[in-house]
Amino acid sequence: MVSEDVAIYRAPFFSVTAFNGGGGHVFRRFYLPRDPATGPTGRPTDPWNHERDAFHFTDLRRGVLVEDCDASGFGDDFFNAHNTLMIVLRVESATSLLLVNPHLQNVAYGRNTVYGTNCVLENVRAGDEMSFFAYPDTQDCEAAALGRGASVAAGSPERVDDAATLADAAGLARSMQANYSTIAFDASDVWRVRHGKER
Repeated sequence: MVSEDVAIYRAPFFSVTAFNGGGGHVFRRFYLPRDPATGPTGRPTDPWNHERDAFHFTDLRRGVLVEDCDASGFGDDFFNAHNTLMIVLRVESATSLLLVNPHLQNVAYGRNTVYGTNCVLENVRAGDEMSFFAYPDTQDCEAAALGRGASVAAGSPERVDDAATLADAAGLARSMQANYSTIAFDASDVWRVRHGKER
């Protein structure tokens, strides 16, 4: 998608965003100004008229292009690009493993609408490359079990939702939070991913 010559004067959350899709978007000549209204002190009456990020993207298959944009007055980041790291629950065989797609929790009611609803694994395609690292280091950890530090998806993953697997995933989530001080996350989104040869 290409978007050009857009002005946004007030945004109650992220001003421009895309989640969990193909990506490759172009955002050109966006104007997101600070509120020019001033109060008796001469300061803006609402200094953060854009409440959160100007540009925020999460879990896109391809990056975006932001060109010739002018933005100010944000209560958070100007530009943010996030990717969700999957967690290996179990290596089933030399060509199959179970991955947890973690979802951050909202304090009030379960999965939140920003990061909680994205499911990266449902978009995996044959040929997508996967790399494995030990948490929280950047050393290869699954290389011994998989016979390599990187692999290629052999097809679309399948969701796994039997009670025993979900109990194991919940236990892993509790362990990670206790041992690595991670934020609480929902580990009930588990997928079987089959993989083949390295590229």
